[in-house]
Amino acid sequence: MAKAVFGGMPQWLLEDYLIELGGARTADGAIAGEGWHAILTARRDGHGAPGLGITRVEVRIEGSSADATLAALRTKAQRGGG
Repeated sequence: MAKAVFGGMPQWLLEDYLIELGGARTADGAIAGEGWHAILTARRDGHGAPGLGITRVEVRIEGSSADATLAALRTKAQRGGG
């Protein structure tokens, strides 16, 4: 199993990236591709004043291609400054 937590990125965007990597939505709400199955779980960490916080999305990928899929997802999720 490969696992990562992404902060400040919406769950829907990570799901779209996984679909671009060859995945498809499954009946149980996960995303699966050839050799992998991903489950995404979002939670909001709030600190200080109401409404402030950051969404963190945990991505768990299982299967023979889990590590390669997570590496590709990390590359897609990188954001340049400027």
